[in-house]
Amino acid sequence: MELIVLNPITYIALAAVVLIGLPHGSLDGAIASYLGFNSLYNFFKFLVFYIISSIGVIYLWFFFPVVSLILFLLISIYHFGSCDSNNVRNGIVKFIVIVSHGGSVICATIFFQKETSFIIFEYLSGSNVYLVSSYISNSFYIIVIFVCFYFLICIKEKKYFKKFIEIPIILLLAFYLHPLVTFSIYFCLIHTPRHVLDIIKNISNDKNYKIIIYTTIIFTILTWVFGLIGYLYLLPNLGNSESILKVIFIGLAALTLPHMILVDGFYKPKTKN
Repeated sequence: MELIVLNPITYIALAAVVLIGLPHGSLDGAIASYLGFNSLYNFFKFLVFYIISSIGVIYLWFFFPVVSLILFLLISIYHFGSCDSNNVRNGIVKFIVIVSHGGSVICATIFFQKETSFIIFEYLSGSNVYLVSSYISNSFYIIVIFVCFYFLICIKEKKYFKKFIEIPIILLLAFYLHPLVTFSIYFCLIHTPRHVLDIIKNISNDKNYKIIIYTTIIFTILTWVFGLIGYLYLLPNLGNSESILKVIFIGLAALTLPHMILVDGFYKPKTKN
């Protein structure tokens, strides 16, 4: 028996993640070219790194599902927060902004929708996740402290206030909506457009436009194909809802690690120079 049954609203939310959210990571091919992996040999090295990293995450998740879930949540907090703090230069302020924005998306959703969130987590990592459930859900209180510091910074530095407004909006969404819907709204309407616009602004000269289009299409189609294969592989042994959630979120985790290494480790430092 399935612990959770997806309804039309959550299907739409997950479809948006797959059709709108996931393709933004497909820009990684264009980013790799921008970083110098533009010869056939160098681009092949990039692909090998990407594939090995993704397979490594799936392998780790298979043997250590709870640890992998926690690491995925932490990485997501950092990555989302880092994307939302692009224009912040002060080190301490940047750290506060990263934790506030990324933590609000992840921790508030879990805190306000505990039961549904942990059913999803049980699908992803097994029942042992309940052993650490209080630590995961109560981490929201730490985020609240960071948000308070962030608000005080906004009082002193008005330039940060415009972006701060996103946090109460996210908190309201997390309080009232299904966690999958809240995640989808943030991922597709805030994170993805912000990331795509930043990439296009920095690397979209005439020379790179074709590379951006071709690599994005190829990476997107490959992601969808492998996702469909994974879903069809899991479906005979798992319910429909569990199969969909595993493919989307473990797949997201597998893609997030190399994506974050590329974007936060190499692309952002180069664009700051």
